[in-house]
Amino acid sequence: LTQIATKKSYLDVVERVMKERRSQMRVALNSESVLITHPGVDKASAMQQVSALMDVPLHRFIAFGDSENDASLFRVCGLAVAVANAEVSLKLQADYISTLERGAGVAEILLRALAARS
Repeated sequence: LTQIATKKSYLDVVERVMKERRSQMRVALNSESVLITHPGVDKASAMQQVSALMDVPLHRFIAFGDSENDASLFRVCGLAVAVANAEVSLKLQADYISTLERGAGVAEILLRALAARS
């Protein structure tokens, strides 16, 4: 298990059930969801495993994000990019901020990076 997501409107239910079951799972919020993860598992730990499996150093990866749950990923990758609609707290941790939102912001940065390599 890495992550379960549900609507923010279920936050009270999630917290009540976790308290009743004395769960050690972590609860985090992003702009639209409640995220439930196993302790010690986050996007950074997943990226570290991907890096090892691919035999590609972490500094060679670009992290894209829009929510605070992406912050751990920003800390381990070589380049951190927040899309235009990202939370302010994440933008403060980014190396770059796209001018476009969501997937269009990701495409914007990737196209710019590819153009720079030509």
